[in-house]
Amino acid sequence: MRFNSLIEALAREHPPSPLFSSHITLLGGIQGAEDELLQGLNELAGALQPFEVRLEGLAGLEDSFYRCLYLRAEPSEELLRARRQAERIFARFRDEGSVGEEFMPHLSILYGRIDNEARETMINSLGSALGCNFKAEGASLYMTEGAPAQWTRAGGPHLFK
Repeated sequence: MRFNSLIEALAREHPPSPLFSSHITLLGGIQGAEDELLQGLNELAGALQPFEVRLEGLAGLEDSFYRCLYLRAEPSEELLRARRQAERIFARFRDEGSVGEEFMPHLSILYGRIDNEARETMINSLGSALGCNFKAEGASLYMTEGAPAQWTRAGGPHLFK
């Protein structure tokens, strides 16, 4: 995806912002044995068909390291259905703190802490150039223990039917 090069460039411009792979988190806060989680991922992939994701509007949150700068993803019926399926399949693996968490689909392009003025400058300069559509064709499971540089993909990607 073209966003990986943008993520890399922004991380270089704003140290110590970490590198990470572009993604939209469908469901966080799951824990369990890797083989059981991968079975769930297979089930999820089998229940979904590829669908369009529309990215619109650049935004950022001052108090969120992982949402420092991001593109909002339109909460289409297909994306919301994918979220509901993931919640159903992984219900027994969710940690208590993530159950009931509001779903705000987005694609982060910068992790870190930057001041509001710098964030607004980036939003104004990058703004309209970043909106686009892409086809979600599969899902992956990431082990997100530790810092983003330590995150690993467990198998996958698992392609939708």
